[in-house]
Amino acid sequence: MELLAPAGNMSQAMAGIENGCNALYGGLKHWGARSKCDNFSIDEYNDLLQLCHNRNVKFYLTLNNLLLEDELRDISTLFYSNSIEFPDAIICADIGLIDYLHNNFPDIPLHASTQFGAYTIHDINFLEQLGVSRVILGRELSIAEIGKITSATNLEIEVFVFGSQCIAFSGQCIWGGTLNKTSGNRGRCNGFCREIYECNGQIGEFLYQKDLDAIGLIDNLKKIGVSS
Repeated sequence: MELLAPAGNMSQAMAGIENGCNALYGGLKHWGARSKCDNFSIDEYNDLLQLCHNRNVKFYLTLNNLLLEDELRDISTLFYSNSIEFPDAIICADIGLIDYLHNNFPDIPLHASTQFGAYTIHDINFLEQLGVSRVILGRELSIAEIGKITSATNLEIEVFVFGSQCIAFSGQCIWGGTLNKTSGNRGRCNGFCREIYECNGQIGEFLYQKDLDAIGLIDNLKKIGVSS
């Protein structure tokens, strides 16, 4: 089983590499779902990719926002330029981007982001037809549900074992976008669900979802066929 760690900046990347991860994922200054991270310039990304490969670590580039037309055009221009090295895979949420990359850059493996919202074997089969090689499942699934999917597909299956949970299905939330134009689907979640509210005279974090901590279940996930 692959151990995959997030890298929002070079310090986090080095922490993952030095502590034995098999792969990192991280984003550029644009188009990623973690816009509050430092993220990487093109030059920083190219240097990190080389460092990872020198240390036998893979790097997956996150382009996992839902995209607008001009953004898809900018990504196309970037990947057809000579300024960026291709990653070991690209993590995508936008169905148009998945289709575009598969048809224009077929040698780059595509991973469907948890933001895509894959919960069933029908979702997995649909993504396989689009050319996806790995699916990062929605964080709401149980081990039993994950096991049914891994037993019914040859695609790689990835799951989260640690991190914040969303009150919506794996980030498909329009709350921030509606109130403050800071949509989580555009990488700018404001975490309104984690604020303190008053309801019927009581004050509390009524919409706060307890953070996911399934590190103790890694052996179980490996046994049922989870790849990462």
